Amino acid sequence: MGNIFKGLLTENRERYLRKQEFEFGSKEIGMDKFNLDIEIVKMTIKSLKSNTSCGIGGVPAELLKSGTERLYELLRQIFNAA
Repeated sequence: MGNIFKGLLTENRERYLRKQEFEFGSKEIGMDKFNLDIEIVKMTIKSLKSNTSCGIGGVPAELLKSGTERLYELLRQIFNAA
């Protein structure tokens, strides 16, 4: 199943190569906020168990594990904006 996700997440697809800017709001980071490093995001995703049920978002761990640097960076931005 990992090969299916690898093919979908390849950075060579035309749509994937276009640079996209994402703005998640301009919240000021206060004492209750944190700034995740991309290495922590990668390490956490790689530590997910495979062949387990999806979470509430319906995203299988295998899909996240097959991700690229761009996916990890987008996830980092989302987590930091939350």
